[in-house]
Amino acid sequence: MALTLLRRRRIAPMRQEFERRPMQPRGPNAPRSDDYLVEGEEMAEQPSTAARVANTAQIVLIIVMAILALAIVWLLGVVFNIL
Repeated sequence: MALTLLRRRRIAPMRQEFERRPMQPRGPNAPRSDDYLVEGEEMAEQPSTAARVANTAQIVLIIVMAILALAIVWLLGVVFNIL
């Protein structure tokens, strides 16, 4: 078990092959060796609660304004004896 743990962590204090080596410089356009693509299902973005409340308030206000506009037209029709 101890050997397995040492191999997984790459711990070998008595060997020279595990010493740190200087990193090789890369050019600005050198391809990276650790690039990978993660694919998964895309989560749909949901509006926040505040956005939902604002949307609902807008709908209610539009309906109220439409009712008030109809009430004003009806009132003017009654006043001028058109309706």
